[in-house]
Amino acid sequence: MNEQETRQLHDQFDEIEKRVEQLFKTIESLETANIQLKDRINQLEQEVKEKAEAQERFVEEKALVRSKIDALIEKINHFKSLEGNATVGQQ
Repeated sequence: MNEQETRQLHDQFDEIEKRVEQLFKTIESLETANIQLKDRINQLEQEVKEKAEAQERFVEEKALVRSKIDALIEKINHFKSLEGNATVGQQ
């Protein structure tokens, strides 16, 4: 092997080494991005869970308020019917 061939071989190995280093940097960067994305997914899943729980509490509170309103309307209607009967009896 002559000097020129030896130099070409060294240059090729240098190029391969550079590419391998670039690949390792790319892998490291992708692994970091993957960790960040997994963290973001976990954060968003937690937010979805919290919002679903809040929605459930809202639905329960709404049903409770509705039942209280219905009970008050029933009392008002009952009072009106008693008042109407008393007015008719006075005449």
